[in-house]
Amino acid sequence: MRWLASFDERKLWGCLFLPIGSVFFVGYFFVAVISKLLPPSHVPLISALQNDW
Repeated sequence: MRWLASFDERKLWGCLFLPIGSVFFVGYFFVAVISKLLPPSHVPLISALQNDW
């Protein structure tokens, strides 16, 4: 854990925000694009995403 002590606060925030931002981007991309390409679903949540509700 010595390498963690050598990080400054800005690098830690960057290491935190990069994965969080990536997860949000992939989630948004799924909702905005990929869910429209899937066949109709009987699952209420996926159906709502496909219909932009």
